[in-house]
Amino acid sequence: MNFFGKNTNPNPFIAFYERSKYRLKAYETINSTIMQAVKDFSFSDYALYGKVNSGGMSIFPLNKGLKTFIPHGANENAIMLLDFVGEAFEDLVDYFEKCKVSGKIPNQSFINNIQLLKGYKSPAPDYFEYISLMKDSFHENFIINNKKNILNFDDYIREFIDFVKRMGSNYPVTLSSWYRTKTASPFHSGIYLSILDIPFGDDSKKEVIVNDPTFSFFIHSCKEHGFYVYKNNPSVLVADLKSKYMMDKYSRSLPASIDDFFSLYYMKASHNDMDLLYNELVKGYNEFVDLYPEQRKIIIGKNNHAISVFTKRNMYNNNINYNTFIKLYILIRNIENDYPFHSVEVDDMANSCIYYLKKLDRNRVIDYIDQQFVTHLANRHGSVNWYKQLIHKSKMTGDNNGGY
Repeated sequence: MNFFGKNTNPNPFIAFYERSKYRLKAYETINSTIMQAVKDFSFSDYALYGKVNSGGMSIFPLNKGLKTFIPHGANENAIMLLDFVGEAFEDLVDYFEKCKVSGKIPNQSFINNIQLLKGYKSPAPDYFEYISLMKDSFHENFIINNKKNILNFDDYIREFIDFVKRMGSNYPVTLSSWYRTKTASPFHSGIYLSILDIPFGDDSKKEVIVNDPTFSFFIHSCKEHGFYVYKNNPSVLVADLKSKYMMDKYSRSLPASIDDFFSLYYMKASHNDMDLLYNELVKGYNEFVDLYPEQRKIIIGKNNHAISVFTKRNMYNNNINYNTFIKLYILIRNIENDYPFHSVEVDDMANSCIYYLKKLDRNRVIDYIDQQFVTHLANRHGSVNWYKQLIHKSKMTGDNNGGY
């Protein structure tokens, strides 16, 4: 079957029809048992798979869990994955090699061309590029007309909060909230890998896989070796962390528990939130002072004459004070998450955290904050729980319009 869906199609109606055709038809010959290994990781909370732990907190791999793998016959740079994921993929490739020798895989099959093309991608450069663009937008489009209101770092922070409110939840500024967006690649997780150079936005390029007679065998083999196949792009494999094959791999050094796994291989993104954001704000303020070293105010003097008064702006190089910055952090997290807490609740949370900082490790206090917001995210609009409630409501009322 031919598929013509492309994101670049200038006609949105044709693009929608053709992309829908791929979603509905590409896997229609695959039986239901094998289809259990095919997942749509672009749908709802599935887009967070590998990017959040079992408690819903944003996470990214620790360097100690990553391992370098050299693609077979490749001249490109080595590729990194979580160690057990790369080892499972090597097992899968070895299995395919044996199947080729036995004649189970015909010479013309796409399986003969697969190799490790893409793996782990560090989130740091992407986040810094993103926050730099946000900072540029803040300077060029927001405070350009409010320069007179900024004399010091505290004034700059006040204007920044107004900017964050204006941008809303679609453009978060903390690392942990940005990491949940589509701007942050799933390849940051260390459990995604690509085996053929096929773009997500061009369904015609996927025909080489979905039209191949060995497609069903390929999916089944991936499943047996602990991998999901990404429905929107079958050239992307994703580790099934709860599969016996993967759990046997990563449980060699710890009990076979998914929570223990996350503790061993990942760190929580929120543990870096405050330091990264604070450093970017200090850097942004000092860049602003470089451009506009003096504050100009117009006052009316004698005889109603306008007089320009200039006040020097000073650079800011103070280290972060967590006791004062934590309230700002909670306020920003509240904005990024569409205000689940009222202002009084935000103040209460901040006061509690300031007290906790005297008694507990800072990361434990950050975990407490993170948990407050993650709890609300579980039922947000568009989440899996939201869809379940919508379906339940539709069944209870007998509506055919989704319950609206």
